[in-house]
Amino acid sequence: MASDEQFSLCWNNFHANMSAGFHGLLSRGDLVDVTLAAEGRLLQAHKLVLSVCSPYFQEMFKMNPTHHPIVFLKDVSHSALRDLLQFMYQGEVNVKQEELASFISTAEQLQVKGLTGNQNEESSTPSKPKPTSRPGPRSSQQRQSVMTKLETDLDSKPSSTPVAIKRPNRPSIASNNSSSSQSGPVKRKCVDPLEAGPSGSAKEEFVTIPDEDENNAVAPKMEPEFVNESMWDEDDDGTNNDETNFGEDDSNMEMSGFDGSTTGDGNITGGGEGGAVGDAQEIAPRRNYTKEQMAKAIEEVNRGEKVAVAALKHGVPRITLFNKITGKTPIECNFGPATILSQEEEKLLVQWVLHMADRHFPVTKDHLLDSVQKIIIEKNLDTCPFTNNRPGKKWYASFLKRHPEIKERIAQNLSRARENVTEEELRNWFDINRKYLESRGLVEALTDPNRVFNTDESAFFLQPKAGRVLVRKGYKNVNNVGGGKKANLTVLITANAAGILAPPMVIYPYERIPTRIANSVNKDWGIGKSDSGWMCNKTFCEYVANIFNPWLQKMNIPKPIIFFLDGRRSHLTLHLAELCKSIGIEIIAFHPNSTHLLQPMDVAIFRPLKVFWKEEVSKWKTENPGSKFKEEYFAPVLEAALENINKEMIKNGFRESGIHPFSIEYVDLAKICSSHRTFVNCDSESDN
Repeated sequence: MASDEQFSLCWNNFHANMSAGFHGLLSRGDLVDVTLAAEGRLLQAHKLVLSVCSPYFQEMFKMNPTHHPIVFLKDVSHSALRDLLQFMYQGEVNVKQEELASFISTAEQLQVKGLTGNQNEESSTPSKPKPTSRPGPRSSQQRQSVMTKLETDLDSKPSSTPVAIKRPNRPSIASNNSSSSQSGPVKRKCVDPLEAGPSGSAKEEFVTIPDEDENNAVAPKMEPEFVNESMWDEDDDGTNNDETNFGEDDSNMEMSGFDGSTTGDGNITGGGEGGAVGDAQEIAPRRNYTKEQMAKAIEEVNRGEKVAVAALKHGVPRITLFNKITGKTPIECNFGPATILSQEEEKLLVQWVLHMADRHFPVTKDHLLDSVQKIIIEKNLDTCPFTNNRPGKKWYASFLKRHPEIKERIAQNLSRARENVTEEELRNWFDINRKYLESRGLVEALTDPNRVFNTDESAFFLQPKAGRVLVRKGYKNVNNVGGGKKANLTVLITANAAGILAPPMVIYPYERIPTRIANSVNKDWGIGKSDSGWMCNKTFCEYVANIFNPWLQKMNIPKPIIFFLDGRRSHLTLHLAELCKSIGIEIIAFHPNSTHLLQPMDVAIFRPLKVFWKEEVSKWKTENPGSKFKEEYFAPVLEAALENINKEMIKNGFRESGIHPFSIEYVDLAKICSSHRTFVNCDSESDN
């Protein structure tokens, strides 16, 4: 008789353990086997949980037995889908009043149990006694009236108050004799600890959830697409919950490890039954925030604002904000692991870098790494991740990222004479020339952009530096035929402040210009010649008299005009001064050794022009493989490069050099050594 006796063993925390267990798996990303895509963002989950909570998902996974599908959901918001996942895993979720309608609509489309009229629960657990007082299934009109009442009740609450929704309590199965007298709509109280203010008080919300109709199912309204691909998302609070994070360019990424096969170019072919290829969608990056955003959010919470509201307003993770408010994590802390150097040591390095840059002795990457190596050696650290105590490129990149006030730039070599130019000297130059032009009655010409000109010459190499090229593996000596390394021609470029280019002049190192070269030059351009190929006073005078002045007359530009030149010997001669005086050209010489600050050609024209020149030479070589770039090809290629110089580039050059409008306030005085500036901006040296 004793053998027939049975004991009923029941785990009272079974349902709580199952809910917490599944939610823990979701939070850690363990054993996930389905990815849901909405609005270009991905969420991962478990097919088992989705199937239990939604007959729509259950039928979908039965029809498509793919190992790890991606389901693209149309007309579904990412936030609503994320809230539904939390509801299905935990039985409750906080939803804002303005998002409730969208949330309920999505739940109806996906037939989520507990939120819609689909409550056909199939379970392998022992059958539970049904409440005797439970009413029969409601009609659609009854359900509609209940939901209308629910939304009406919620509309009376402030819009910023989150709403707590919970599933109704289920009857306990602790014993076979237990029964439930609960029937009809159930009121549940939910307190969200994250909605508490600084004092720790939380607000309670009561929401009425109607009973579900076990017989009426909502028809499917969405057609998912499958791609056999697995990606894990991260929530904005730092835990592995939701939003995925990809690099800047995933176009060449190969996907493998699933049922689908890779094509090598980023395309994925689905495997399994029903695995169709989904359209590529842009994946949103992980949300980032700054220390300033977090500080403002903490300040608002300290003034009495709710944590969730402050987090949403300032774009910071809610959990992280809550942890800082409660003291779980420090308020002031850097992102990621601790740095090798302390904050004070890195601050000292930053001040040193900025100090040297202001004095025109910039610090290079090697200088910085050598200094860090010396600091680490002096600290005598027990463990150091760097080889020979010298950091590498990863630390260097992270250092620049931690200190955005420092940027890499290409330094321009200045002679000692240019380095010694002072701000006071430049201000005097502007004042003296303004007074001189006023005395000559040329103020009107100075304000007319069509009558303000600048000209200067520069060398253009026939063989620009090729950079890296492709050759057979193992080759040691790689040569590029096309002219000597220093073979170049001098070109004189002239333009006015209105952005109009005057005809240039190309100077060739010949006593007599060969016919093949003369025929290759544009008929409106000037052809100069000198023994050295450089500009000389005779060549420049011929350009002004025979090319520039006739062009002024052709363009109907009123005279006198103002001609800004550097103080080169070939530009300032008695013969040139007499010539310009006779034809209505007023010459103004720049302050010595200041053309890198005041000359529009140096400030904004020559650098981009030489980039265009290099591109056009490369294009010519592509169109003429194996041919040598000779002098007779120079003028046509230069003409193609000049077509890329637009009016705005020229205007910007005149403005940034302070020539038009004529004022030193437009000049970038930061190019002057800080010790030679009258008013030094010390922001870079202040405490950050």
